Amino acid sequence: MPGFVKTPKDEAKWSKAKEASKKSTKEGSKGFWALSNYIFHRMGKTEESANLAAIFKKELIKQGVVKNSGVQKLHEFLTNRKLK
Repeated sequence: MPGFVKTPKDEAKWSKAKEASKKSTKEGSKGFWALSNYIFHRMGKTEESANLAAIFKKELIKQGVVKNSGVQKLHEFLTNRKLK
């Protein structure tokens, strides 16, 4: 399993990406893994990325770098790409 697959949600997405890749490539081939990787990353951000974004948001507000309303707009934009 690739290093970027770290959580149960990521594992589910990885399985779906492999299933989709099987439709057009031979399982286990170099093209299969490349296509699976491509599909996975096109499915949206990983759960770990979402967690890091939440931590970053809290720190920006805490340090007074941005006001909550500006961060809220950024958060809304980023979360429109929901985890699948």
